[in-house]
Amino acid sequence: MTITTPHYTCAYGADGSATIQFPQRPPPEAIQALKFHRFRWDPAGRCWWKHPSTGTADLLDGLDSIFQKH
Repeated sequence: MTITTPHYTCAYGADGSATIQFPQRPPPEAIQALKFHRFRWDPAGRCWWKHPSTGTADLLDGLDSIFQKH
């Protein structure tokens, strides 16, 4: 399953992972939220990832709130 918004794309993998990509560098609050939810930066893939993807829905709700402010 893939969720696409103007601010990010979140893809869930068959292995239970989740990746989030941004079209440009996200605001500092978004990076803090990603780290809080234990996502890691993958410089080669240019995405944030987490395995297992538990808690990702809460993160996406938080990202939506952050991007509404910017």
